[in-house]
Amino acid sequence: MTVSENGTSSCLTVEWTMSSNSGADSFILRYAQLHSDFINSVTLQHKDRSIHLCDGISPGVIYRISVAVKKRNSVSEEKTVIYTVRPLAPADFKISPDITKGKYRLIADLLPQSQYDGCHVAVVSETLEKIEAEGDLSGEKGNQSCHALLSLVPGERFEFTLSTHSNNVTSSRLHRSVVLPPAFNMTGFGLNLQ
Repeated sequence: MTVSENGTSSCLTVEWTMSSNSGADSFILRYAQLHSDFINSVTLQHKDRSIHLCDGISPGVIYRISVAVKKRNSVSEEKTVIYTVRPLAPADFKISPDITKGKYRLIADLLPQSQYDGCHVAVVSETLEKIEAEGDLSGEKGNQSCHALLSLVPGERFEFTLSTHSNNVTSSRLHRSVVLPPAFNMTGFGLNLQ
């Protein structure tokens, strides 16, 4: 049995193999969040060897998925897979100078429909210097953001890779050619960055 994700949606494809002369009348597929009492159950025809699961599937969550063979009134032992759905990547980010720390503060907005364990920021300069930082999650579940302090040079161009992770599964979003604003209030001086 294999479990895979369908592109960018939070749907799973579950596939299994069985010999054609197995004599199965039907298959019983069950799935639930790990450590949950609520279990979804689907009965499939004996010809079916795959199913797309979307109902009740959330990004960043661990699921227990099992398939059993049913023949008349008896049910086989379940074949079970534990699978973590990929968390959603950060939606967008802002970067601004933090004068008190002498660094730049990055704040990335995280999407509310996903569960996260943490976030990571990797920055590459035009001279290929790489800076990495583990971000801190803040806010309540459903309204979280990722915060990181970075030692960057004002006015230079950078490439940012923002990642989220849940149970060792990662999603990333790349932002190319981001120019950092100067570490002072530009509008106060009547300046505009282009």
